[in-house]
Amino acid sequence: MSLAIRIFDVTVVALIFTALT
Repeated sequence: MSLAIRIFDVTVVALIFTALT
């Protein structure tokens, strides 16, 4: 469960970073 949340968090951060850029 923790690993899944970790991956999801990284994906969200990547999407936000791409949107801001």
